[in-house]
Amino acid sequence: MSNNHIIIIGDTNISITDLDIGIGNENRQKWLKLGMCSFLPEERFYINKLLNWGLFDIWRLMHPFTSNKFSWFDYRSNNFFLNRGLRIDNILITKSLIKYYINSDIEYNIRNLIKPSDHAPIWVNLKII
Repeated sequence: MSNNHIIIIGDTNISITDLDIGIGNENRQKWLKLGMCSFLPEERFYINKLLNWGLFDIWRLMHPFTSNKFSWFDYRSNNFFLNRGLRIDNILITKSLIKYYINSDIEYNIRNLIKPSDHAPIWVNLKII
């Protein structure tokens, strides 16, 4: 796989690390107790299978300590304005693409729309030429 270029990008509904969970400890414990999705052990088990296979969470790799940037916000609770959310939209790439990395981000501007999605777009810029 070392020479293959693979990108998986989109809504995985999984917070890969604890840094990707920004809903507060009380809500986090409640979600775990109720079996709500995003950071259940079985979900993380399967996403980690992809990482162990050779994919990298490029956003986390390049932002290793960021704990306040999320891609999903519960719109019923106005959580976007409270910055209470989850990073559940991910960009996974093979090691062969890391050297082409320019930048990546989670785009909050779209949240200014009248009826925005509960997800903020994620993107990565790779210079492969």
